[in-house]
Amino acid sequence: MDVRKEWLSSYFNQDSNIIDDTFYSMEETVSEVLENFNIRRYQSAEGADVTVDGVNCRGLVQCFTNPLNQAKYDRELHVPININMYTGSIIDYDNKKWLVTSAVDNLKAYKSAGIVKTNNFLNLYKSGILYQIPCIFSSDVRLTNMGLADNQYLSQLKGERVAFIPNDGIGSLIEVGDKFKIGKWNYECIFPDDLIMPGLLVLDLRLILEEQEVPTTQPEYFINGSEEIKYNSVKTYEAVHYVNGVVDSTAQFNFSIIKDDSVPSDAFTLTTLNDSKVTIKCNKYSYYITLKAIDRNDNSKIVEKKIRLANLF
Repeated sequence: MDVRKEWLSSYFNQDSNIIDDTFYSMEETVSEVLENFNIRRYQSAEGADVTVDGVNCRGLVQCFTNPLNQAKYDRELHVPININMYTGSIIDYDNKKWLVTSAVDNLKAYKSAGIVKTNNFLNLYKSGILYQIPCIFSSDVRLTNMGLADNQYLSQLKGERVAFIPNDGIGSLIEVGDKFKIGKWNYECIFPDDLIMPGLLVLDLRLILEEQEVPTTQPEYFINGSEEIKYNSVKTYEAVHYVNGVVDSTAQFNFSIIKDDSVPSDAFTLTTLNDSKVTIKCNKYSYYITLKAIDRNDNSKIVEKKIRLANLF
């Protein structure tokens, strides 16, 4: 049985030839579907434990029945309505990493999106730190399958390969000319395009022989995330502790926002995802705020990141 995606709050009465709005209210319909969703995700074979941008939940993972969607996406993911999931979100499922490549549908009882399994990691140094970003490393065949081969922007790409990564955090800082390793080969970014698939960064890549420059020192603490949040958008930030250049996966942080008195308290919304990740939503723009993270094991260890709350244009 398919998970329902469209709700009817009325039905057509053939006897009276009118629409009867008293059959089910929208609230009753959503409540019924939510009950079915919860049963399915906990008791059916399609139910699965997944992680959405570091947040654990129980969801439903299905194969698409529509042949067009079968070509574009590997699976369809349904998660509880309170889970923050966006185009570009990283999903941990079945011991693999997946990327949300479709728009996220808010269906009132739950959220749904198409996901594609990543097939490599993009290894990039920024500010002396090595980042390993899950990516979909694509050829023309994959672009055709995703329905993008005829896209007016993709048709202008000049490189040998294309990589899809989240347009968030460190990915949003990638610039023309940046060099990184994917697999055993080195590539240079010809152009990082954020227009083709909003929420994703599509990297036009050129194979190169030279190695990327590896820094000799690394900072002890760092906050990974964008330096700008557009109005009504949400960005994810992660505080990282490095020990001898290796990420300390046990590190835990307390987060807070530092702001001037001129910045309204409702200009942003800070939401804690887990012990090392938060999201910030921009509610008002033309302001600057600072995200502060304190290591719970050593209150003297503090890292900060200045963030601009910006207008859409």
